[in-house]
Amino acid sequence: MAPADAELPVRVARARALLSAGRAADAVDDFVEAVTLCVERGAEGDAFLRWELANAYRVVGRLAEAAEVAEEAVLGLDRLGAQAEADRCRHLLAGVYGGLGEIDPALALLEQLSVNLDGPDNLPIRAQVLEEAGGILYDADRDAAAAERFAAAATAYRLADLPLDELRARRREAYAWFWSDNLPEAVRVVELADGLAAVLAGQPEPPPPVTYELAMTAETGARVLTGEGRADEALERLAGVPDRLRSIEAFGEAAQVEILVGELLLRLDRPVEAEPLLRRVLGGLPAGSRPVRQTAWLLARALDLLDRPAEAAALRQEHDLDPDD
Repeated sequence: MAPADAELPVRVARARALLSAGRAADAVDDFVEAVTLCVERGAEGDAFLRWELANAYRVVGRLAEAAEVAEEAVLGLDRLGAQAEADRCRHLLAGVYGGLGEIDPALALLEQLSVNLDGPDNLPIRAQVLEEAGGILYDADRDAAAAERFAAAATAYRLADLPLDELRARRREAYAWFWSDNLPEAVRVVELADGLAAVLAGQPEPPPPVTYELAMTAETGARVLTGEGRADEALERLAGVPDRLRSIEAFGEAAQVEILVGELLLRLDRPVEAEPLLRRVLGGLPAGSRPVRQTAWLLARALDLLDRPAEAAALRQEHDLDPDD
């Protein structure tokens, strides 16, 4: 049997090993016991152990307990003057709050982190924090505020010399302005993103993440231009994009782009081209997936324009579409 003074380090070592091995549920019990032993013996470090326990709770989906323990850990780490560790725990806590649907507390923590991480050495993580805040706001339909966070993230990524991340943040900013009905800002940001994309596209053999981001930037720009009534320009942007996405096995995104291509062809009164494309896409979509109804609606519209009403009616019936929509 291990001596009494060895019990705490043994518990901690086993908990960490279990967590690393993907056995977070088993690790929780050891972390709980380690925190208890640390407090009972007046040993230093319970705040650090609470941070690790909070993470284990998060991994197993026990978010309410993760939040409670992380809150205690942040207070303890602040008292110890361990700002770097306290900020990392705040980051964890912000994610837990987000998972619990507690948007405003999550945003408050991310805002505090963006201030705490204002030094040049912290630019990458500061940019990440700002982008995460933008994502939370976007998901909450607070699109204009989201766009501002994405813009701040893009600036931080630029200063950190991370052009691919900057492009992603600009793309997300453009979408946020688009959904906030601020088309002029969306167009402005698309132009910024296009400049970044042109530089990244100059690589002789771009790696898959670059291929993906270039393709999704093209799609975002196409949607923004469509909103401005510039369907012909939007369609031009999408030439070859689905094939590039399929080349990196981004099949869902490729289908998404092809659906947009079909919609643009219909807007441009080109149903002869739209019909076979949309039929092929519809045949390849998983049954019950979100894009199925949209694609079926567009295909039925193409059939109407081709004077094939019986086929259009059968398609609407098959997919339970309202013929008046």
